[in-house]
Amino acid sequence: MLSGPNILYKCPVCGNKVQKGSLLSGNTFGAKLYSDAKRVAPMLPVFPLISRCKNCDTIFWLDETSEDGTYEGHWQEYSDSAEPEYADFLSIHEYRTAIEQGLARNNTEQIYLRQNLWWLYNDRARENKEMFAVDGDESLYAENCKQLLSLLDPNNLNQKIMSAELNRNIGKFEACMEIINSIEQDGLNWLKDIFNRNCEAKNRLVVVLDS
Repeated sequence: MLSGPNILYKCPVCGNKVQKGSLLSGNTFGAKLYSDAKRVAPMLPVFPLISRCKNCDTIFWLDETSEDGTYEGHWQEYSDSAEPEYADFLSIHEYRTAIEQGLARNNTEQIYLRQNLWWLYNDRARENKEMFAVDGDESLYAENCKQLLSLLDPNNLNQKIMSAELNRNIGKFEACMEIINSIEQDGLNWLKDIFNRNCEAKNRLVVVLDS
């Protein structure tokens, strides 16, 4: 893994700076790929595309509209001011807030917000924790899955697989099997087998994929 420069961003409301890392190269050694398409790879870290300002609580996109320069090496070599904190991924509540505030500017950003919200709930299963910890969690999870389904393109292979998984996660096992078995892509029989086995077992939880 080879790290790239740190990228600085400025809150559009209060001007507070945050930073996030970047990656020049990485690899998938020791990685796990899950049925919801999330990859956990120690040598291929991912960085948030949206975060919350730690000064004024504004949620904003970390993109060219908020970028404020880059630096390499130690911060002290770049500036004598206090080093900005690193941008964090949003929490479940914060992703829901971003969605409710209409912060997504296009379909791709809508998918990003709802997919990451989905993944956060599924992380509980990945960590062997209770999926729905408080009243209302299960209905919020299901509603987010349905909304995410409505955004996906059935002609896109990856999104089609995601559609199958979303249906399985909310207990629509027949719909999941219908979608996954309609895929005619060569070399994906192993994936179909995993989905079909888990549907037959009535398992809604995310699973590790292995071919």
